[in-house]
Amino acid sequence: MKHWFSFPRVVVMSVVASAVLALAVGPSGATSNSFNVTKVGASFALPAKWIHVPLKGADINKILNTASKDNPQLKSVLTTEVTQADKKGIIFFAFGSVAHDFLSNVNIIVTSAAGEPSGSSYYGDVVSQLKAQLPTGGFKDVHVSIRQLPMGKEIVVNYHLSEGAGRLPAQGLQIYARHKDKFDIITFTSTSQATDAAAAQVLEDSWKWN
Repeated sequence: MKHWFSFPRVVVMSVVASAVLALAVGPSGATSNSFNVTKVGASFALPAKWIHVPLKGADINKILNTASKDNPQLKSVLTTEVTQADKKGIIFFAFGSVAHDFLSNVNIIVTSAAGEPSGSSYYGDVVSQLKAQLPTGGFKDVHVSIRQLPMGKEIVVNYHLSEGAGRLPAQGLQIYARHKDKFDIITFTSTSQATDAAAAQVLEDSWKWN
């Protein structure tokens, strides 16, 4: 099989923001939690109390201060996460609540699809490679499916990682969305499949390609 897309490299980058935190976070809800991200190529929403942390911009320090005002430790952790995310190609990063000492989060990576298979061969090749390669990268109980979402026919992956909080594994949900000449890889991570699914549902239902 031709390995036309380097899934292990991309997937490992996309879960780098899944840091285990011994913090109690109570983020305040934003007045609007809708986003239009040019590099992602789409507009979408997140649950009301999730907080978007920009990866670049003059106001990043102010936003980190606001997001961490009740927990000074959180600013240091988020600053490290944001720095790593930007270096590893993550376009969008946001976090939700803490459960079992784990910070729920979402991030989006965008990579080129130029020259890659299209049509039905795209789905077959991607599904086969994900099933074969993810378990070798520390991903367990991997379930890959092709689903018709409001954003289009996409590939959805559910899995867990052993590096969770306490005795609980981290749960992951990824959406591999192809649009024009790009792949958007959207990753939700928490300690609960229900948390991932609920946040993903908000994003999926609101997603509009630009």
